[in-house]
Amino acid sequence: MKLSRKALQSDFSPMRKYYKASIEAKNRGISIYHLNIGQPDIETPKEYFKAIRGFNSKTDAYAPSQGSEDLLAAVVKYYKSIGQDITKDNVVITTGGSEALLFAAICTMDYGDEVLIPEPFYPNYATIFNAAGGVIKPIHTLHSEDYFYADPKKIGKLITRKTKALLLSNPNNPTGTAIGDKQMLDMLELCRENDIFLICDEVYREIYFGKEQKSSSALQFRDYDENVVVIDSASKRFSCCGSRIGALISRNNDIIQNSLKFAQARLSVSTINQAGAIALFDGITEKYSKELCEKYKRRIDVAVSELEKIPGVEVSVPAGAFYIMAALPIEDADEFQSWLLSSFDDNKETVMFAPGR
Repeated sequence: MKLSRKALQSDFSPMRKYYKASIEAKNRGISIYHLNIGQPDIETPKEYFKAIRGFNSKTDAYAPSQGSEDLLAAVVKYYKSIGQDITKDNVVITTGGSEALLFAAICTMDYGDEVLIPEPFYPNYATIFNAAGGVIKPIHTLHSEDYFYADPKKIGKLITRKTKALLLSNPNNPTGTAIGDKQMLDMLELCRENDIFLICDEVYREIYFGKEQKSSSALQFRDYDENVVVIDSASKRFSCCGSRIGALISRNNDIIQNSLKFAQARLSVSTINQAGAIALFDGITEKYSKELCEKYKRRIDVAVSELEKIPGVEVSVPAGAFYIMAALPIEDADEFQSWLLSSFDDNKETVMFAPGR
């Protein structure tokens, strides 16, 4: 029997592909500093756990496929608090931001259609769009230019009749590059001129250290409602990755209605976790977001300072998110990571990272 090309062409996540090797290292008594995955160690707000403990129902029943009414209302309230006017009809609650992205990919891609993505990009994008039948066409960026990508002329040359979407992560995972309002407008205008979607992954939106007051959201520009699909999540903003609560947000009714077909096929997102997420979107204040951002900024400042002391290492200082792309003086990042786990330790300690592409 033969497996599908989609399965065979997909690759393992570089964030998780060394999991087995890491377990073997730990079994040898090696302590590992995990720098390979975006798993926040900042405490999840206590309100989330309190809401789950207070969940009181005789049956843990399916929630509505679009999301519980209370969580939809909480997400709408949260967005209004940051100046974005949406309604419950613009939101589909998903199993993490990953499922929201999968729905967006399925709704915009036919087999062989292309999505433009600035490179380097979050590796799971490749698996998700491959599963949807799409083809990634990378927008190449340079470390020496801090991975800047928002050049409409450069991107415009890559658009073909097969191009169906431009996917941006703002702030970017993993480069930390963030674009402001003018550059976001340039991207939106490019998409409208070419009749393609702008899928904007905004899960790190509030984790921003740039010069402008805030990172730009694609939702704030109402002239482009039909083009915009936003991916959101509770994972990073609230340090709540395990909740697997995400959202697809769009004012394009066709996107929402067709996403609901796939939401209904998987029945519902966890009912209990949605109850916990209500407390996050409805009760967590701007003060929490500000303190979270300040903590990450201090950590990044320390990491950048220490990396710059190592001969041959080149560091791009991120404007947002909580990752650092560093160019190391090595020939092969995968081989280096394998060696760190299999053959190296410093006082019984080693490091695990995600090799860049």
